Amino acid sequence: MAIERWTNALEDKAHQFDAWSEGLNASHQTWSLGAHRGRRADGFKATVSSRVGSGFSIIECGCDPCHGTRGHREIGNSDDAYFGLLGLRSGREHVVQEDLPVTLTAGDMMVWDASLPCH
Repeated sequence: MAIERWTNALEDKAHQFDAWSEGLNASHQTWSLGAHRGRRADGFKATVSSRVGSGFSIIECGCDPCHGTRGHREIGNSDDAYFGLLGLRSGREHVVQEDLPVTLTAGDMMVWDASLPCH
């Protein structure tokens, strides 16, 4: 299983968030993303490592704080449905799917359905 690694560190700081958005959408299907505190003068740091197997992929992401929505428009842009197992190694993530809010911290996991709206 080959491991692919990506970082936006080589992008100029003004374009790092946009590069992250493209990189995340390439690995997670379509999301509408925004950065907390807007585009920052000191850039936006993000990395993605992925391993793809037969019928599954393992993706590890790390980034500065951001927020995202996967609504009906984004779901309609996808031709493939899947379930994701979201596990946090560090940081915090607030997830809402089917009106059920969850706050994940290091060591927590949840399953999310890519065919349902999520933010």
